[in-house]
Amino acid sequence: MRDMILILGAETPSGRAVARKLRAEHYYCRLLPSGAGARDAAAESPAGVILAGEADEGAFAPDADIFSLGLPVLALGSSARAACAALGEREAGEPIRDAVVSLVYGSSALFEGVDAGERWIARADSYALPERFRIVAQGDGVGVGYADEQARQYLLQLQIERNDPDGMAILLNFARSVCGCTPWWTTESFIASAETGLRAALDNFETVKINAVLVGGGTDAEIPRLVALTRELPVEVRFIELMPIGECAHWPKERFIENSSVLEAVPELTPCGSSGVARLYTLPNAKGRVGLISPLSSHFCPDCNRIRITPDGRLKPCLHSAQEIELRGLHGAELDAKIREGICAKPMRHHLSAVSPSESLRGMSRIGG
Repeated sequence: MRDMILILGAETPSGRAVARKLRAEHYYCRLLPSGAGARDAAAESPAGVILAGEADEGAFAPDADIFSLGLPVLALGSSARAACAALGEREAGEPIRDAVVSLVYGSSALFEGVDAGERWIARADSYALPERFRIVAQGDGVGVGYADEQARQYLLQLQIERNDPDGMAILLNFARSVCGCTPWWTTESFIASAETGLRAALDNFETVKINAVLVGGGTDAEIPRLVALTRELPVEVRFIELMPIGECAHWPKERFIENSSVLEAVPELTPCGSSGVARLYTLPNAKGRVGLISPLSSHFCPDCNRIRITPDGRLKPCLHSAQEIELRGLHGAELDAKIREGICAKPMRHHLSAVSPSESLRGMSRIGG
């Protein structure tokens, strides 16, 4: 089991907000889509699971089998209501709808240090659940929160708000007291982990590449230090220009800098060939090399022979094209024809620049390849 909290709801603002709050307190979190099943969750070996996706943000109802994994589970908001409906039955009575209610908390590790008080609730219904669950949060006669303390499973019909000290306390109680996680996710731990991984890679692979995305006002300050790695290590440090795709499409143009900034920062670099789409350079007597990949300042579209298939089975003729061709359910000649259609649809070039974002309808994390 890993010292990590798994959050389901990666595609929703609510899921990502919960992850940010815990990460800000140095608790390591991983995000999966709300539709991930029990098998997906178990494969991550987490210390606990938070179901944070909201239905009005496009989240799927959680897989009820997650509650059979023997892991601590905290379900929030509409994910909690969906879990309640899967585990029991909704009771008759007046529900809570978009109202400020006075909440009273029962004795529970989840509410340590959280005082009773008023709280806005979008929706809460009363449920008849298996006997192992008891009401641990109640407002206006409605069971807002249910808990199986022995199984460490909690169903809380609350959303964690942006400025929400009680919500933050609940998340920390779950991570720390319920799951037994520690706040190890720090800059120092990142560096140590990266160094360990780099040493292992050098011991086991002939070629090791280190990718660094250039971000103006960010990673550009680290150019000399990253290049210096090639003096003593047989690695290829590759600098990739930031592309305006996904959430980066709306970043200020100052963030998008050209790879020429690497040559300006380290003028002793000299050309030594190419590797794929990377132009290669080396320092005098260095063991490694530096690669520059320039999708904006010097696009390599004429030499690109890639098409991409997304995790949900759509073919993208170009990374930056809005066009997607459905492949799911196709077989044999029909599948072959669609792949050929995608290849033939590949455009001559993209039209990226710092002020002209990608036409792609997805961010990189939802494309892959």
